Amino acid sequence: MLNTQQWIALRTGALQTNRPTTSASGIRTLVLNSLSLPTDITDEAIAALPPYNWQGEAYRPGSVSSGDISAQGGNEKTTFYISGAFTQQDAILRNVDFKRLGGKLNLTHKINSRLRPVSHWLT
Repeated sequence: MLNTQQWIALRTGALQTNRPTTSASGIRTLVLNSLSLPTDITDEAIAALPPYNWQGEAYRPGSVSSGDISAQGGNEKTTFYISGAFTQQDAILRNVDFKRLGGKLNLTHKINSRLRPVSHWLT
C-alpha cells in the first residue's frame, strides 16, 4: 500500500499524463482537494504528514451470521408449512456487505377427495 506522499506523487503523475494542458499548480490543487488538504500546503508539510493506515480503512474482520426457523402442522383437512430465514455477511472490504431476509408459507386444504387447492407464498 502507498503512503500519503507516494499517493500524491502517483496521482500527480497520472493527472499530468491525462491532462497535459493543465498547469502544474492546477494539478496540485486537484490532487490536494481530493484528499481534503489545504491547497496552499507546502512540500515540507506534505513530507511531514503522518503515515496513513490505508489497509485499516479498507479492510476489517469479516463475519457471517445466518439463522432459520420453520413450523408445520395441521389436521386431516388442512396442513401448513411456514419458514423464515436471514443471512448477514460483513465482508472484509468495507461497504460490501450483504443482508437477506426470506420467508415461505405453504397452505393446503382438502375440500374433498378430488379437490385440494394449494397456496404458496415466498418473500
